[in-house]
Amino acid sequence: MDNMISDIMISIIQFLDFDSKIMLVRSSKIYNFVLNYIYKIPKTRLNKNYKLKNNIKNLINLRELNLSYNSSTNDDHIRLLTNINTLSLRGPNKITNNGLIILTNITDLDIGHNIIITDIGITKLTKLTRLVLKSNNNITDNGVKNLTNITDLDLSDNYIITDNCLKKLINITNLSLNNNYTIMDNGIEKLINITNLCLIDNLTITDNGIINLTNLIGLNLSYNNTITDNALIKLHNCDIIDISQSMHV
Repeated sequence: MDNMISDIMISIIQFLDFDSKIMLVRSSKIYNFVLNYIYKIPKTRLNKNYKLKNNIKNLINLRELNLSYNSSTNDDHIRLLTNINTLSLRGPNKITNNGLIILTNITDLDIGHNIIITDIGITKLTKLTRLVLKSNNNITDNGVKNLTNITDLDLSDNYIITDNCLKKLINITNLSLNNNYTIMDNGIEKLINITNLCLIDNLTITDNGIINLTNLIGLNLSYNNTITDNALIKLHNCDIIDISQSMHV
């Protein structure tokens, strides 16, 4: 049966081009000879219980790699993948600061729910334009404040990053503050480049925080009880507003 599965995988992989995305999720085995066929594929997802062999080092042309909740990966598996620009290390895994810090071409990084990576691992990733820190309690202001190229930031369920850090990231266009209780009006009121703002179940941002964000085109206020009509009527460019379960709008 294993040989039959392997033959099928190889038959499929041989027809894949450079824009293909390999989805190898929850498999209990990986075959070296199969990996030899996909070393040029730019997008690979290796989730959950996927057990990596050393041949992942041959995937030197990878641009996107998803290692979310993969407990089998370690620094040695990714140290040569310096072309990666999109990387997910969401949840528990064995990638440390030493493995991440050398991947300086990363522009999109997800370390939500990650308990290993600290400030040291991201401070030199100055090309980052998207950063997910959802439910991350390791990364502090010191790790983020100089990443001024960030345009997309997710601080949902994050209680570490403060106003002092956020207000320095003036290029942000997409911001998620769902269930976030540390960012206040002062942290976002001058981020005038924001076009999409998510405030689901947010209790700290008020009208004062968003009333001057006139470039907003999308605003999610689900389960939000602090934003009122007084602010919304000033947001003339905002044409997508989700107010489901909101009481004051």
